[in-house]
Amino acid sequence: MFFQDYLATNKNLKMYLNLLYGSNLPYNIPNSVKYRNALEIPSYIRVDIGFSALLLDSDRSRRRSHSPFLGFDNIWASLEVFNLIDRDNTISYLLIKDFSNTTYTMPQRLTPRLLNFKIVARW
Repeated sequence: MFFQDYLATNKNLKMYLNLLYGSNLPYNIPNSVKYRNALEIPSYIRVDIGFSALLLDSDRSRRRSHSPFLGFDNIWASLEVFNLIDRDNTISYLLIKDFSNTTYTMPQRLTPRLLNFKIVARW
């Protein structure tokens, strides 16, 4: 689910909220009849949130002829937090065999909580 809105009093400030859910997935160990679809990857849950602010808009601002921002149409600054709930989401499993031919599964996880700041300039 993706939700995006702006402040009614100031349309230059925006916020978005992104919610993702993926159900459990069965998996099996290759060449193993005993564990065919008996194992499962846990459900995937992720929440992202972001805030954006319009710093410069060519339609609303008067700039002087010597301004360094004369050629820009608009400039946005954004702050985003990915994986807000900091959940260890398993995306797959790495299968490892030892000398006795026993297979072990090691989860491969996606990134933990991540903070992102960006500036987007259009000219």
